[in-house]
Amino acid sequence: MNDAADQNHEPSPTGRGILSNPRGDISGGLSSAIVALPVAISCGVIAFAPMGHDFAAYGALAGLNAAIFVTLVAALLGGSPLQISGPKSSLAVILASVMAGLMADPLMPVDPGQRASLAIVLTFLCVVMAGAMQVLFGLFRLGNLIKFVPLPVTAGFMNGLAVIIVISQLPLFMKTKGFDLETLFSEDVALRPKAVAVALITIVAMWLARLWLRRGGDALLAVAIGTAAYYGIAELAGANDLGGVIGPIVQHMPYPRQIANFAEVFRDPNFDLLFVGLVPSALVIALLGSIESLLSATAMDARRVRRHDSNRELLAQGIAGIVSGIFGGLAGGGGVDVDAGEKLRWLAVQCHQGWARQDLVSG
Repeated sequence: MNDAADQNHEPSPTGRGILSNPRGDISGGLSSAIVALPVAISCGVIAFAPMGHDFAAYGALAGLNAAIFVTLVAALLGGSPLQISGPKSSLAVILASVMAGLMADPLMPVDPGQRASLAIVLTFLCVVMAGAMQVLFGLFRLGNLIKFVPLPVTAGFMNGLAVIIVISQLPLFMKTKGFDLETLFSEDVALRPKAVAVALITIVAMWLARLWLRRGGDALLAVAIGTAAYYGIAELAGANDLGGVIGPIVQHMPYPRQIANFAEVFRDPNFDLLFVGLVPSALVIALLGSIESLLSATAMDARRVRRHDSNRELLAQGIAGIVSGIFGGLAGGGGVDVDAGEKLRWLAVQCHQGWARQDLVSG
């Protein structure tokens, strides 16, 4: 059956056009944005973790910017209608390693403030580089080749990143400034019982929410319950050893401020060496983001008669990454709503509008 026939005979769960219920779609997009809010913030906090707690708010803003621009651009240009894109924790871990490497690089400025500022700008440049590589993947029609990567390799890589995320968060529950596996097994490190209690309450809340809620919202509910537990314990037992908060997010409209920052970085005498050091990380981000997006798109083909366009999806994800990096956002990738219908791309656009409204409210 050809594509034209597929399009003409494609099943329609609603039997209505894309713009038949704009008010309901806008409401649904805003609801989706609210539900995905904790994911975007957590990805930003993970990516900026090597910069220290003082930069957590900047990380949260970067996650929100990624949710806005990756979602919008990929939804408008993508080759898989049953896919909503946004920031990914797996890519955030790689960006965190990029920041950690830059902060320790002897080619970086000696002044701590200048070193931190340059590391942030170069990390966003890495996001743009990864997006450019994805665009090249699409132009050279490598979409079908990427799908031949063995699933065990991808699963092993993703689980390895999950372990890294867990290890990176352990210092929040221990009375120590730094942490590694050697510290865990060789030193008597005291725990922070209150912080551990809040974490366990949040974990249990999310696990139970996934059992009870069939249409998502588990992350939002877990964050709400965990936050309530945090402030409840602080009120009853004090805030000592409870951990800090993310802090206020920078207040401004999203704009492509990184263009000027990139132009300034290009004049750095060590830029050529720093740029070469970013290439391997950018390639890993591009490959992983492409694999995640194409695998999720392939998995959803069974729900439609028409197949997705892999190369168009790579082009869309690449352009979305470039735009996100220019606006100070993280790298992102495609994902799927298990209850997706035929209007998911329109819902993704409305989801972007919801993110933009939330960014204005928070900023």
